[in-house]
Amino acid sequence: MKIKLQEYLKRYGYAHSNKGAKRLIRDQIVTVNGVKVKSCSIMVPSQKSSSIQVLKINGDQDVGNVVENASPDSLCIIYNKPCGMICTTSTSEGGYCLNQIDPSIPDYFQPVGRLDQHSHGLLLFSMDGRLTSAFLSPRTAIERTYRIIVKGDVGARNLCGGAADCSSDEQLGRYDEICNIVKAGVQTDYGFFKGRIVAMERNVNKDYEHSKCGVFCGGKRNDTFNERVAKNSKHDMHKTALKDPSDCVLSEITVAVKEGKKRMVRRLFAAISLFVVDLKRLRYGEVELCEDLHPGQWRHSSHIETQYCKDMIENWESEGAGWNL
Repeated sequence: MKIKLQEYLKRYGYAHSNKGAKRLIRDQIVTVNGVKVKSCSIMVPSQKSSSIQVLKINGDQDVGNVVENASPDSLCIIYNKPCGMICTTSTSEGGYCLNQIDPSIPDYFQPVGRLDQHSHGLLLFSMDGRLTSAFLSPRTAIERTYRIIVKGDVGARNLCGGAADCSSDEQLGRYDEICNIVKAGVQTDYGFFKGRIVAMERNVNKDYEHSKCGVFCGGKRNDTFNERVAKNSKHDMHKTALKDPSDCVLSEITVAVKEGKKRMVRRLFAAISLFVVDLKRLRYGEVELCEDLHPGQWRHSSHIETQYCKDMIENWESEGAGWNL
């Protein structure tokens, strides 16, 4: 497998960013097979090779591998994002953000998409731009699985072969109705959203993750709410008064979608009068959030997950969607 030279320089610690890697190449201090290179886009083997050297700078020692414990085979990092964290590396927005992760994630891994501040769970970091594009592109339709807590009764599934004392007809009808609506899709002011219901359960435990994160999550019950107007007004959408959820039934839904549009899951269920009070991403394609990975912790991809990522890159390039190098 081959990667771009600038990715190689970041992977093995010669540079911490794309800009740093490009600077080394621009200064003509990087050699491949003894020849100084001027292009960042040449392809080199992904394994560390003695044929690629960074020359001494102003008499100093060679730039070494400053990244410790980096797996050369790992293409992505699985991070369990805690509720309340902002998916940005900039501190200008304030609050708890990605550059405050401890221990820190290597700089050459960049987040794949984002989760909003009020959501938590699986957040991927990729070191290969092709992999990031493959994960995010609508063309690949990678399935994402979420577990959400909603305000509202989702009814009950008929598991009793039609026995009259199991659930009322109204509850059974409500369950099937939600499954059918989500599968068929809903047209909202923000676009057309659809998904696949994996599981639903009514009257669940009210001690969900978002209730403990200390960040208030306000909002509206329908998708006609104009976020742009709200942000420019005196009333911030995240400070909107919200009734205590204890006065209504809370239900748990596991749903899978094949797009990553902004607030897609929240807006999909708001359109059918189910207000999402907690959202956790469990799975992204074949990459799954392990139960033993606690909020705020991260790990490198396993052998199986790494092979899955490699297959994604090969498929991405074979379909003509990759870079033409």
